[in-house]
Amino acid sequence: MKKWNEREKFDKAIIIIRIIISIIAIVIATIQLLGIWDNAINLAVPLLGVLILLQSIQEWKTSKSIAILGLCSAVFIFICSFVVFFMS
Repeated sequence: MKKWNEREKFDKAIIIIRIIISIIAIVIATIQLLGIWDNAINLAVPLLGVLILLQSIQEWKTSKSIAILGLCSAVFIFICSFVVFFMS
């Protein structure tokens, strides 16, 4: 694993975005679990899809098969979120 100083700016930006989205997803999931916002899961699940998508983009350079699996997972999550959000 590369040290922070050895990484490209693009990789650094993706890592920072992933950390921010992770924190937001944790906060939203906590709000859902505490019963403060009943439909918060409708926002948390797509955020997890975004995290998987970003991880797949980052993984593309090293392992395309894992990246493709991640992309398929992200698309599946987005489709399920779309169906649940608009069909319910």
